[in-house]
Amino acid sequence: MARGAAVAGIGGFAGLAVAAMGGLETTSWTTVTGTDAGLRWAPALLFAIAALLDAVDGWLARRTDSVTDLGARLDVEIDGLVVLVGAAVGVLAGMLPRLFLAVASARYVFVAGLWWRNRRGHFTAELPPSHTRRALGALAMLAIFVALVPAVDPAISRAFATVVAVPFLANFGRDWLVATGHLQGDE
Repeated sequence: MARGAAVAGIGGFAGLAVAAMGGLETTSWTTVTGTDAGLRWAPALLFAIAALLDAVDGWLARRTDSVTDLGARLDVEIDGLVVLVGAAVGVLAGMLPRLFLAVASARYVFVAGLWWRNRRGHFTAELPPSHTRRALGALAMLAIFVALVPAVDPAISRAFATVVAVPFLANFGRDWLVATGHLQGDE
């Protein structure tokens, strides 16, 4: 019981970091100068904290054999929320291309589409585990972090994010075809 509570607490702190990052007013932190210039690093640090705590939470749950269905579900939800909020902050600040909003919302559109198909009685299949999906998710988080780092030129962060977004979105398209039975699920 104590191990499960500790793991849940780590995930909760990741959620708090996401909420704090989302609460930042983008126009204020991107233009801060002088003694408050450290505030410009707040989004990148909060994003890194949220992503790292989320990763540690999953690792710790597996390591202590305290993985639960609810914990796995919450892990996926925190992953999606970290990407959604981080991308929204980055786009609003002009550090990420608007295309990255499609990356941020892809999971939610996918889940809603599957829900709609199920509601209408159409076929849906579970996706098999995918190393590609995990790697692309990690790249998306890296692109967001790079964009939020104030020392990175926005032109570079936008170009990198675009390079990441294309295969990320293509993979979601492939996953949609697998989940709807139009494509075989082998990687």
